Amino acid sequence: MRNLFTLLIFSTLSFISINTSAQNLTGLLKSGDYETLATHFDHEVNIEFKRDRETLSRTQAIKKIKNKMRAFRPVKWEDMHKGKADNTEDNYFIVKVYNAKNEGLRIFIHVEEIGGVKKVCSVRFRSLLR
Repeated sequence: MRNLFTLLIFSTLSFISINTSAQNLTGLLKSGDYETLATHFDHEVNIEFKRDRETLSRTQAIKKIKNKMRAFRPVKWEDMHKGKADNTEDNYFIVKVYNAKNEGLRIFIHVEEIGGVKKVCSVRFRSLLR
C-alpha cells in the first residue's frame, strides 16, 4: 500500500512537471482558464507591464494578468520562442498576441524548477514595436 501511494504521488508530480510546457501555459492563457493557470504559478511571481516590475502573490498575479488580457482582447496568438537560460534547467517561453486593432504584445513566461516541480516565477508583457 505504501509503495502504491509513493508511486501515485511520484506520477502526479511528474505529470505536473511535464505539463508545465509552453503549449499548456499558452493554451490556458488563450482559453482564459486562469484558475488552472494559477496552479502552475509559484507562491510569488514577478509581473512586469511596461517595464514596471513588481512581485505579487499568486492570486494577485493572476488577477493582474486576467485584467490585462481581458482589456487587450487577443484574437491571434503566435508562439515565438522557447528555450533554456544559459547553463540552468530554467525554461522560458515567448508568445506574441494581437488584438482586433492589430496591436501586439510580447509575453515572456519564465519557468523554474522549485521543489522538483516546474513553476512560473515571472511573466512580462511588452508592447510590440512597429
